[in-house]
Amino acid sequence: MNEFGSTLYSLRRAHHLTQRNLAERVYVHISYISKFERGAVPPASDSMILRFAEAMDVAPDELLQAAAQTRKKLPRRSGAAAYIQQRS
Repeated sequence: MNEFGSTLYSLRRAHHLTQRNLAERVYVHISYISKFERGAVPPASDSMILRFAEAMDVAPDELLQAAAQTRKKLPRRSGAAAYIQQRS
């Protein structure tokens, strides 16, 4: 789990939401939430982060900061292949 995934998980749990509840609120598949929380994919876009924050009725700052920290740790190569390689 990376910082973004951990933060998303903590906020979701603090607001008594299941992954399914959050997914329904932001109109994405439940697996999308799971992948973020496990760190299986890079952090969400800022626009998606704003949707998460709105769905949980929280200020987006904590999620945006966690995403920025996680992005800093990603390799400078571009694309999903670079992220997958880093996780191997």
